[in-house]
Amino acid sequence: SVTLSPDPAYTNNAITASAIASDLDGDSLSFEYTWSVAGIPVQAGSGNSLGTSFYQKNVLVSVSVKAFDQTDFSSPVVESITISNTPPTTPVINISPTIPVEGIDDLVCTVASASTDIDGDSVSYGFSWTVDGSTYSNATNTSLDSTVAGAETLEGDEWICAVTPNDGTNDGIFTYTSVIIDADWAGL
Repeated sequence: SVTLSPDPAYTNNAITASAIASDLDGDSLSFEYTWSVAGIPVQAGSGNSLGTSFYQKNVLVSVSVKAFDQTDFSSPVVESITISNTPPTTPVINISPTIPVEGIDDLVCTVASASTDIDGDSVSYGFSWTVDGSTYSNATNTSLDSTVAGAETLEGDEWICAVTPNDGTNDGIFTYTSVIIDADWAGL
């Protein structure tokens, strides 16, 4: 029998084949591994591991394994796995200004450091806001930032901006940041 690990496998995982066999004569066994990617042989010989340079996401990786008892080979056993999409990394975000004044300063949530995607996919960002625990849905969004009009803010409000990266297939891990609205001292 043959098992492949890890399962699921991602673009940055080397794949290892574990083979188990027995011999009725008690002979010592060795294994021959033949790897294929998308049906094309890529590595033959005794290696039970295939490195990441041979495949990308959504590709079928197969290994054919034969046991050898120093006299004869067994029939091959084939095991396959499809390489999974790796979600994008979490971006670094911030809200400016860091001490916003009520009723005046717009809150701008910005992707300060973009996500990376090991599969080379383009990453987009979903923005969401809450104010004192309630969903706020009137922000103006662009591809890398989201803005709440200053007129919407009141002293003491806690505004939280959450950002979720997406590579067109999967969401990555979201991140969030928050600010507390300061008083308009000039208006006193």
